[in-house]
Amino acid sequence: MRKFYLMLMFVILLAIPLNMYSAEKNVSLTPFPVIAYSSTTSLMLGAIIFLNFKDTERPDAQTDRLQFLGIYTIKNQVISNVGVTKYFNNDTILYKGGIGFIRFPTEFYGIGSRNSIDDKEHFSSDSFPVNQALLFRLSEKGEAKMWLGPSYYFKYVGYSDLEKDGVLITGEVEGTEGTRVSAPGIRFVYDARDNSIWTTRGNYFESEIQYNTKYAGSTQNSAALNANYRHFWDCADILPVSARKKFVLGVHAFWEAQKGNVPLTLMNEMGGGGMETILRGYGERFLDKCKYALESEFRYPLYKRFSGTLFGGFGDVSDEPFGFALERTHYAAGIGLRYAIVDDDDRMNFRFDIAYNREKTVETVFNIMEAF
Repeated sequence: MRKFYLMLMFVILLAIPLNMYSAEKNVSLTPFPVIAYSSTTSLMLGAIIFLNFKDTERPDAQTDRLQFLGIYTIKNQVISNVGVTKYFNNDTILYKGGIGFIRFPTEFYGIGSRNSIDDKEHFSSDSFPVNQALLFRLSEKGEAKMWLGPSYYFKYVGYSDLEKDGVLITGEVEGTEGTRVSAPGIRFVYDARDNSIWTTRGNYFESEIQYNTKYAGSTQNSAALNANYRHFWDCADILPVSARKKFVLGVHAFWEAQKGNVPLTLMNEMGGGGMETILRGYGERFLDKCKYALESEFRYPLYKRFSGTLFGGFGDVSDEPFGFALERTHYAAGIGLRYAIVDDDDRMNFRFDIAYNREKTVETVFNIMEAF
């Protein structure tokens, strides 16, 4: 059954890219090296390759894209993904899809907002995630983009190397005997940003409801509702500075609620999980069904291609959608350095962030592109 699901998803994802190329499309290839570091992965090495398909007959048309990602870490973790973005019917229908393979030896500290470093146990997992969404544009062309449509998330996870005296091997945590996620849903997107890669003004909102059900082939029954919001201000609009797109203030908020038998692979991590990685300064130590986080960042120029950031945020995880308590709130703040490897409207940075958190530990992240 697992092979059937994977083959079906692969055929669907393959059929879309085959329809991308035509005589009216100008194809360009853009490779980027990935040299990154975080406490969860340690040093990461790999590459991202973008295949862009630009319509030569309609200069204002959206660009179709294929994205290939391959990463290996010195913790013997493997992260690979093929992503598709394809527009149809004069850019009024958007297909977004992705399929990947992840091998991830890592650590588990327990479920909930409080735990001890001494609770750490090691385990490994192999997973095959598949994301798909077919979105229909609700707004008129030239306005802020609004999309709505069905989505589907599939993921098979197999666990190995569980510690003999650990919590995971007992089966107390849902899904550790092997998990199959099969979750149809509905996704809504509102995008009023000036640029989706390097945003300097505007806002973005995305929300999705998914039902992971045994009727669709999953091993558990659970439901999830999430919301993801970002807002950016170009400080030249509100402060006496003349340099536009240089001093930028951004805010990122995320919330997800889950109910039912939520498996380990769908749990929200304090520093990641769900739709977004948010709250730098935290990794995978704290996780639970539900999560909220708020993070802000101020970006400013330094010298030529170098720029800096100041950031800070707070959040929590909980078993209940609104079961967050002030005394359990996690918080972190830090500074960052950026170097522009692409210095135009689609600016792309190498970023180095260092954050200090409530648990009095220092977390560092070196990665490509902005945190949000």
